[in-house]
Amino acid sequence: RFKLATKQSPMQYLQNLRLEHAKLSLENSKKTFAQITYESGYEDATSFSRLFRQRVGVTPAAYRKKFQPTPTAGAKSKA
Repeated sequence: RFKLATKQSPMQYLQNLRLEHAKLSLENSKKTFAQITYESGYEDATSFSRLFRQRVGVTPAAYRKKFQPTPTAGAKSKA
């Protein structure tokens, strides 16, 4: 029933949820990938990084660089 409803196996669905959590964390936090790996439900950052690259198409570091907001060009820091 699950596969009919979602077009995914339960494991694929869970992996997709974990990957979405990791993507959001990479976009919105400064946490290390090891921290994000653990929070996403994995223990091995190397294997999760490999899965991330296979499914998303880029490394976690490249994803963060591409999607994490950068400070606005006109903003000045106060010293």
